[in-house]
Amino acid sequence: MLVTLADGTEVSFLLRPPRRQAWDWADQQVDVFKDRESYAAMHSALQRALKENGTLTEENARYRKEETSEDHSLATLLASGALAQTPFKVVDLFSGRDEKATVRAKVFRGKGKAAVVLSIKNLDPEQPLRMFVGESAWVVLDANQTSTSPVTLYEGNIESILEEDLGLLEAPARLYGRVWTSGPQAIIRYYSAQPMNGGDQVPICAVARLGLGQLRKRPESKPGTAIVDSPHAGVYIVNEFR
Repeated sequence: MLVTLADGTEVSFLLRPPRRQAWDWADQQVDVFKDRESYAAMHSALQRALKENGTLTEENARYRKEETSEDHSLATLLASGALAQTPFKVVDLFSGRDEKATVRAKVFRGKGKAAVVLSIKNLDPEQPLRMFVGESAWVVLDANQTSTSPVTLYEGNIESILEEDLGLLEAPARLYGRVWTSGPQAIIRYYSAQPMNGGDQVPICAVARLGLGQLRKRPESKPGTAIVDSPHAGVYIVNEFR
């Protein structure tokens, strides 16, 4: 969109949804400041920063809670096929198929708990890739530091490498996202993936997580960086970023 200001200055904008879903509306308001050092511009930037910091603080708190969550640990073991390390037993199997996908499911029962693991194969040529909330896989966090430990993550864009299949996305696909380092641990969100079989880049909504606080920044981390102990982490498909 090309906007012409009162003094004749032309400014171009790329409008897109605030999230990555195809059905989202574009933002309906754009603030323009000719002087980025003006009071109004600085106040607007501060408000955005405070909002983002609040969101990241809440996300950090949720991750810390999940690190010690029994349910989260059990779900990870079941999804990775490590049934013997859980108190669950398979009590039912079922499957289904239509023109777009085949579905296989295992139903598990444990002491006071139940779980279902779904395996889905896409058959729709017009929708070549679809992933579901909760699917996970291991990644190398930084494609430029594949064997470094500890690894230094930098605020800004990041390219990671899938070490195992993520749903229908086959390893070693590349994941592209952004790193935030201002909190006590690194926050990594992924927005797109590039299959290595020649397919088109696809949008995703995923986050990096690692139990036992291993995405927590080491004390020697400098501003704008996060030094973390492991070069690997789990990546999880989510329905939205919070």
